[in-house]
Amino acid sequence: MQILKSHRWRRRLAYAGVGLVLVVALVAAILSLPEHGRRFTETFSDEPSQVVVNEKPVPVTPAMRREVNETLVPFVATAVTRKDPLAAWDLSTAAMKSGTTKADWARGDLPVFPYPAIPAQARSWTVLSSVKNDLVADLVLQPPKGSKRGPVEFNVELKAVGSGSARRWLVDSFIAIRTYDTSAASKPKPVKPLPVPAKPNYPKGRLSPAWFLVPGVLLGLLLLVPIGIAVVNWRRGVRAERAYRAGRGP
Repeated sequence: MQILKSHRWRRRLAYAGVGLVLVVALVAAILSLPEHGRRFTETFSDEPSQVVVNEKPVPVTPAMRREVNETLVPFVATAVTRKDPLAAWDLSTAAMKSGTTKADWARGDLPVFPYPAIPAQARSWTVLSSVKNDLVADLVLQPPKGSKRGPVEFNVELKAVGSGSARRWLVDSFIAIRTYDTSAASKPKPVKPLPVPAKPNYPKGRLSPAWFLVPGVLLGLLLLVPIGIAVVNWRRGVRAERAYRAGRGP
């Protein structure tokens, strides 16, 4: 066991032991992860797979626009303005009337944002999407003159029911997505420019060298401390080796 008598070999064995402990701890941590050993199983079903089919867009013809306006204009005139909400019951789909009754609509309790709209403006909608028997449009309604209300933007979806001469469009959803405030208080005020002789008022100057002193000292300590420890250990090892050789003789 002459190796254990050498200070240098004892130090090497200590470093090797620390490294071995770290490796064992790392392997144990990897083996104890929850994902380790998890098995994934595949399940199969005899049911047919679902295929998503993208419907072909349908162009909005003038005749189709007239058909939509025949429903949309009276819907705005009755439901949106709340002048006769019950009259809009027959202009809506079952999904639009879901969870409500005719009595609710007669009281004005219907899923439509109330607004003092001009019914004729309901013809100024723009197409967002159009497929067979389904139309999604964007509609912006303006308030009447003298009103303090701002414009409101609606997202409207209509469904076509029936065929031939009995074909008609029904409102499936009528959702307010954005309101605009046109009051004078909400308008941004123009920014006044600075006078010509005016100068920006902000502090001037450079950073003092003292701000760099503390980080520099800390950085120097981080570099010098490990170097100093290494030098001390090296000198101790040299002295121990010399003492060992002097004790054993030539």
